[in-house]
Amino acid sequence: MRKKNGKSGRNGIAKKRNKKPGRMLAVYAMCLLLAGCAPSQANSRIEIHPVVSKFLEGMHIERSAILSLGDYSDISYHLETPEITEEEIDVYEEELADDYGIEEVTLDFIEDHFDLSSYDEFREWISKRELSHKKYVDTEQCREDVLGRLEEGAEFDMDQEEVAKHSLEIVTGYASMAEADGLTIEEYCEQELQTPYEDFFDMCYEEGEQEIKDYLLIGAVAAKEYGDVTEEMIKGSFSEEDGEIDIYRCYLDWGFFY
Repeated sequence: MRKKNGKSGRNGIAKKRNKKPGRMLAVYAMCLLLAGCAPSQANSRIEIHPVVSKFLEGMHIERSAILSLGDYSDISYHLETPEITEEEIDVYEEELADDYGIEEVTLDFIEDHFDLSSYDEFREWISKRELSHKKYVDTEQCREDVLGRLEEGAEFDMDQEEVAKHSLEIVTGYASMAEADGLTIEEYCEQELQTPYEDFFDMCYEEGEQEIKDYLLIGAVAAKEYGDVTEEMIKGSFSEEDGEIDIYRCYLDWGFFY
């Protein structure tokens, strides 16, 4: 699911709105219409690792399949640990002061809001926060790049009804975020997703299909390369070690090495 305007978390207090009977049925019908024809039948499907299959079953994905994988032996990435400059820390501090409506960050402010006892500790806190954010951005971009290259050589048989049903969950997720921000879905599309409302359902269908494909790719590589994958590895976390990224392990861990 897209991040709204590149921001994390939700702001504002949810406003209660009248629910329209049958709205979700109408959305589902729209998603099925976008899907087009009847469900497909997957033949010669590649084995998916059982741990990943568990995730797919939780998404009610049973008929969609990956039929072939291309050669991915040449995919390799190396991520350097990012550096945080004093200028970047200054910018964060200035933006924080603006957010709180103060002229500058003082020691009293730091002690009251961050439970820190010195200005140097505050600067260090900013540096760690920005480093974590940079790592997240870098690894997310790397994941997208790797999955994109894996997908180039892959062949899928996507069950369109399954995709439509999954995309409905994405629709309702965005609707919940819009309500939490006190916005209509039309306003949310314009202000946060920066997508015309008339393209919203197409966008959700494409997101749903891509999410399923990503899991199928990960599951296929996991089944082929590793037999000891755990649910924790799929959910994963970042490692602090430096070194070359192993294309298989990076997707089993659902994270990358620095």
